[in-house]
Amino acid sequence: MRGVGVAGLLAACAAAAGCGRLRFETRSAPGDATDGDASDGPAPGGDGGDAADAPAAPACTALALVDDFTSATAAAAWNPYTDSGVAMVRNGGQLVITLAANAGGSHYGGYVTAAPYDLREHCIYITCLSPPSQTGSAEFQLNVQSPGNDYAGFSVSNNKIEAATSLGGSVNVLSLGAYDPAKPLTMRLRETGGTLYYDYSTDGTTFTQQTSTVDPFSMATVSPIFQSGTFASTANPGTTVLDNFDFP
Repeated sequence: MRGVGVAGLLAACAAAAGCGRLRFETRSAPGDATDGDASDGPAPGGDGGDAADAPAAPACTALALVDDFTSATAAAAWNPYTDSGVAMVRNGGQLVITLAANAGGSHYGGYVTAAPYDLREHCIYITCLSPPSQTGSAEFQLNVQSPGNDYAGFSVSNNKIEAATSLGGSVNVLSLGAYDPAKPLTMRLRETGGTLYYDYSTDGTTFTQQTSTVDPFSMATVSPIFQSGTFASTANPGTTVLDNFDFP
């Protein structure tokens, strides 16, 4: 997890719960979490281990925030944003984000909720049908953000899926595993009993728990965010294709 361009995000997030810049440069090593289950669970479709060795994740109740991307425009519940050079379009039930080539700094496009939500005893999820280029500095993220600009969530980049938190600008990588970009990947953040769980699925139905942590901040007031972009200049960052936010 790296960063998001400031201008587009701040303009779109004026009505949200204090959207800020996602910055993830200062990292602790995977598995160094001080709370929760920070073991490195197997990642989907790669060499992170045998998925049979990871705990199966139970069903959960999604937020009352659903988007199958079939409408031409986003619902009022969302604040879409794009930085310079990034194009984003809802196309035939998919959200397509075309990233900016050779753009220095951070250039992202995505959605953040227009108002905060209570994630306690709920979950959010989204399917990445096709990720951006897995070489260079392109990524896709699914996060929840606190009013104080702390973050927790997933990032997919360079054939790795990372589960992390960012508190006060300091990142703790809870789990880092291999990722197969040829397979669709559904990422899910699930909260129950004061614990935040990071789950994934390659079929959109059966989920595996990658890792978990004691809630890193209050989940009573968070803003869900999903986005794709580049955190440094990349010649061919590609396109990210997304499907079904909280839509079964």
